[in-house]
Amino acid sequence: MIPKLFPNIEDDFFGDNLLSKFFEIQRNLCIPAANVYENPQEYRIEIAAPGMKKSDFSVNVEKKTLTISSDVKKPEALENEKNLRKEFCFQTFKRCFSLPEDSSPSKISASYSEGILTVKVPKQKAEEAKTKEIRIE
Repeated sequence: MIPKLFPNIEDDFFGDNLLSKFFEIQRNLCIPAANVYENPQEYRIEIAAPGMKKSDFSVNVEKKTLTISSDVKKPEALENEKNLRKEFCFQTFKRCFSLPEDSSPSKISASYSEGILTVKVPKQKAEEAKTKEIRIE
């Protein structure tokens, strides 16, 4: 083992494990990022969720609220392994979006490809909002 000749700037200046505490805080705030787009025909919501399967998501609309959620359990560590760093995010999340008046909740569709969940909300004349579960393709 090489002796420590120079002080460790992280430990001496910031205190013990500042960076590991920072990453711990980030891990606990694991909410997937969302992009929202609009064109003349529809609204499109993209959720960045790499490493998931389409069956991991639940997409529902009730009244004028679109809810996207997931409840993925983190994998257990193997018996003979020691975890040196853990940054993967496997947490339950729930994102809610208020739908605009010109949206058509009964025609919402969703697809999942290459780590992006895409939810399309067509624009139409206002119609009565109903409860509907959206199938992810």
